[in-house]
Amino acid sequence: AAQLEEMRRATDVLMGDLALARNDRAEVEAALRDLQGTARDETSEMLRAAQTRERELENQVAALRDLAAESESTFQERIRRETARAAAEASEERARVADEELRRLRLKNAAAEAELRELQSTVRAERGAHDELLAAE
Repeated sequence: AAQLEEMRRATDVLMGDLALARNDRAEVEAALRDLQGTARDETSEMLRAAQTRERELENQVAALRDLAAESESTFQERIRRETARAAAEASEERARVADEELRRLRLKNAAAEAELRELQSTVRAERGAHDELLAAE
């Protein structure tokens, strides 16, 4: 009888330990869900920010392309006018300046397009990470 009572007490202690372990597991699972939600929210926010930056850069690239086209047209007309006055003036220097400005604008445009490509790559990577996070859940 004493052994049986001792076994019952030991069982009660173990059941209490089991209840505590189950409670700890539930708390850990809840904390994990919170962390996953936070990570998902942060990833989503990073993705939205990268997409916003990508749109901004696309708009800037489009504006630079328009400016480059307009500048090219303007400078080409300037070169034609200067060529017509070549006999009276030293139009060669003006044409060189126009070409340098055009080259500078093209370089600026190329740099903006490179930055856009980098950002698009970042957005693809962020989307991949976001998709992986969602898949892991």
